[in-house]
Amino acid sequence: MSRRRRAEPRIISPDPMYNNQVLARFINRVMLNGKKSTAQRVVYGALTLVQDESHRDPIEIFDQAMRNATPVGERLSQEESEGLHIKSPLN
Repeated sequence: MSRRRRAEPRIISPDPMYNNQVLARFINRVMLNGKKSTAQRVVYGALTLVQDESHRDPIEIFDQAMRNATPVGERLSQEESEGLHIKSPLN
């Protein structure tokens, strides 16, 4: 039995411009060497370019891009699938 407490999950605060938690997590992934302001400038600049080109809500386009990038199913390991790579839904 462990003597330490279980770590509490950290709550990620939404980004200040669009108030979106998924965008805040994306900015944290883009961030290098703790430079969050630089990562925010890059992501917000890309979103303004998307808005200028498409004349649509940039958060709507960002959410659609995130849905397109996420995998539909997970690949079972080779031991479980016996050489066959079977996709099963993540839900």
